[in-house]
Amino acid sequence: MDARTNAVNLAWGTTGGRGPYEGSLNATYKGDDTPYATYGIKTASGKQPDKPPVRCEGRFTIVYTITLRDSSGQTVTANATAEVTWIC
Repeated sequence: MDARTNAVNLAWGTTGGRGPYEGSLNATYKGDDTPYATYGIKTASGKQPDKPPVRCEGRFTIVYTITLRDSSGQTVTANATAEVTWIC
């Protein structure tokens, strides 16, 4: 995470399965019902920068959920979190 901008650099990787791959990466502030961002995923591994929208003021948890499906229909889902601090 870049402390100056609260940008989060996300990376994922999986082994096995058969391409092509398709899925999504959702970014949601913990406690919210809907993601503030959804990114399309088309590779077994990759990187995606995320710049959370500003929330004033305090420390917030972001929940990242990735779901990836291969051409045979196998699906994997994983979660990760990041903490951001906003000073407004």
